[in-house]
Amino acid sequence: MTIGAVWAFWTYFAFVVEPISIFKTFSRVILESAITIDSVLEYFKEAKKVKEFYKDSTLDMKNSEKIITIRNLSFAQNNNLILKDVTFLIKKVIW
Repeated sequence: MTIGAVWAFWTYFAFVVEPISIFKTFSRVILESAITIDSVLEYFKEAKKVKEFYKDSTLDMKNSEKIITIRNLSFAQNNNLILKDVTFLIKKVIW
């Protein structure tokens, strides 16, 4: 067997095997894409269910009373002013 015959056999073998390898790779990519698309669609279905579930709900504060009031709070760290004159109110809520 000569070098030319080995080269011809190798080339013929590549022509036969390469399309099979490409088909195998494409089928794997298509399956992975289908799984990913299915996961994304399932996420959107769940998001739609949650949106429908909470569509008519509101947050009502019943029986609320002041517990803590903080006025003109300032906070600095390493001479860097982080909060300056912050005021807020914390209420107790009984559901």
